[in-house]
Amino acid sequence: MTKPWVDLLTPHFIVLAAIHLNLPFAYNPYDFTPTAVMYDDEGQVVWFHSQANGTNILAWLSDTDHTLLVAGGGPPLVMNLAGDQLWQGNGMANETGGPPQPATGMLHGDLRQLPNGNFLGIEYDVRKGVWGDQLVERTPDGQLLWLWSSFDYLAPGAGDWAHGNSLQPLDNGATVLYSPRNLNMIFKIDRLTNKFVLRLGDGGDFALDPASSDDWFALQHSAEALPGNRILLYDNGTMTRGYSRAVEYEYDVASKKAKIVWQYLGAPGPKFFSPGQGSVQRLANGNTLISAPDWKAGFAMPSSLRRVNASGELKWRLNLPVIYDYPTVAYRAQQVALPGLEFVAPGEAP
Repeated sequence: MTKPWVDLLTPHFIVLAAIHLNLPFAYNPYDFTPTAVMYDDEGQVVWFHSQANGTNILAWLSDTDHTLLVAGGGPPLVMNLAGDQLWQGNGMANETGGPPQPATGMLHGDLRQLPNGNFLGIEYDVRKGVWGDQLVERTPDGQLLWLWSSFDYLAPGAGDWAHGNSLQPLDNGATVLYSPRNLNMIFKIDRLTNKFVLRLGDGGDFALDPASSDDWFALQHSAEALPGNRILLYDNGTMTRGYSRAVEYEYDVASKKAKIVWQYLGAPGPKFFSPGQGSVQRLANGNTLISAPDWKAGFAMPSSLRRVNASGELKWRLNLPVIYDYPTVAYRAQQVALPGLEFVAPGEAP
């Protein structure tokens, strides 16, 4: 189901959130409607698209042709904002409703469209009941062009031991930044050799500068490479630590050291904790969009979307609603610029 695009009379921010709508943890954790929603800067819904029941929804809006790539509860789709379906990935298996039953080749975590029109995604690689990740490039008709399996380059664990949740194509697609949440690591992989170019995290290539922090990230989401050897991510953190944060690391290849150059935990101190979900995005004006689901006493609360500047000042916030007693939880959020809409709202300076 799609709500057609609503023309706005005045310039607005647009935030696209991939959400879990009406998520009833107390009854059936797989009974919800995954939805991609666009909010303006006043918190009004200006567009949405709902998939069939499924385990999550992924959504990315192209900033060139303004088409939307969505996946969740069925084959991935490319559609326009009028709701017209432009492509359906029938050759790509996706997560389905009900308790997870992963199978090799089943899409999860992330899917990106490359400049050549092909798709780069994370799929399950299941071997003897153990779930790893395989990173793949497929043509629009599902033909496999490239495959990298976590089983071949990492030490396998038990269960869903890697659980990749974000990919970022880099260097015109020659390399990819891969975030396996359950390994507490970020990897940059050369797609020609399949070898690691970079391993960031506890036990990786870099020692963390103690003057910066004594605490690496854990169970992260939404890793994003930035210029100047920097990586921004949503650090969910452990139950023991008890708080989440948006954090930016800078690494030095020569000295093999890394340090935290920016972080946001809420103000004046830790204000949110997200065992799952969450995302970050560095905006063109230097501010950062943060999607932060919060948990209180073991229960999911509605996500909040925040824009903060480099000094940690809160510039904008939207609390997603509670609907029929169930929280609206965002998997990720993306700020986008659309024709005729300003990217930065009046009065929101860096």
